[in-house]
Amino acid sequence: MLIFSRHGQTEHNVADIFQGICDSPLTARGKEQAKLLNTFLKNHTRGQHFVVYRSPLPRVLHTTNLATDGLDCNINEIDALREVCYGDWEGLHKSDIDPDLFARRENERFTFVHPGSHKGVPGESYKHLYERLLPHIQKWEKRMDDEEIVVIAHGGVMTCALKYFSEPGDQSAETKRVANNEILLIERKNDHPHLEILSL
Repeated sequence: MLIFSRHGQTEHNVADIFQGICDSPLTARGKEQAKLLNTFLKNHTRGQHFVVYRSPLPRVLHTTNLATDGLDCNINEIDALREVCYGDWEGLHKSDIDPDLFARRENERFTFVHPGSHKGVPGESYKHLYERLLPHIQKWEKRMDDEEIVVIAHGGVMTCALKYFSEPGDQSAETKRVANNEILLIERKNDHPHLEILSL
């Protein structure tokens, strides 16, 4: 079994502020979402040991701590799971972005490279993130039959997981947004990975 989850809702999520490698605290709702993930994992793993891979960003650390409280798991931090860098857009409200450029970004959501940089990190595209994550996703897919694996990260990571596990040629996966209270559950059925999107 392989599970992908976003972090809980944050203050920047609520305010519609670009939050890639910059960070903001979980809201009360975000903390509750992390606790709901804890309940889901407790029921789904039935007390068995599982492995967690998480992003290094603080909002994911807080989510992971709440989601794994009291559960039997090993937690591993992987830098490749950090969110895409939005470059000069980091920390800006979406209404602050040039409308034409923002519209182009929405039309080319997977391949659009966010302009500029943030704290020395160049702006990225979701395609860059996918390429960064691909070796890890391939490894987890091979291991999912033998162990329970949980990945806690970001919206961009969810987009990449959707793209990887969706039917070949399904371009909608590149633009679909997964909410903070949704998870991706991948299980092997008829020798193929089967993807479900579940709400907590």
